[in-house]
Amino acid sequence: MSDASPGSFEEQATKAIKDLQNFQIRISNRQLAFEALLEAFLARTIPEALPGLLDEYEMALDRLATYLPPQHQQPDEWKLWRTWLENQIRLRGAKPPQSPLGQNA
Repeated sequence: MSDASPGSFEEQATKAIKDLQNFQIRISNRQLAFEALLEAFLARTIPEALPGLLDEYEMALDRLATYLPPQHQQPDEWKLWRTWLENQIRLRGAKPPQSPLGQNA
């Protein structure tokens, strides 16, 4: 190891860095599990519901983004599910449900 005495700044800094790395690994694994679960749910969603879900997703992003300081917002990271939903809409031929009057609901 180093010549630093126990509890030295160097040891404290090294421990803090390792703790942050472990925290990031845990968060990344939780994110991966959540995305897998969400993808499974979305795959079972009826195609007609996807366009409305995309709209609701966009509105929720706008609302929830206000909880992050602007300097921490990374909109490019938010595109993952928008792109997935758009692809599912295109691939599954999803159209909004028709109202009884024949107009889009």
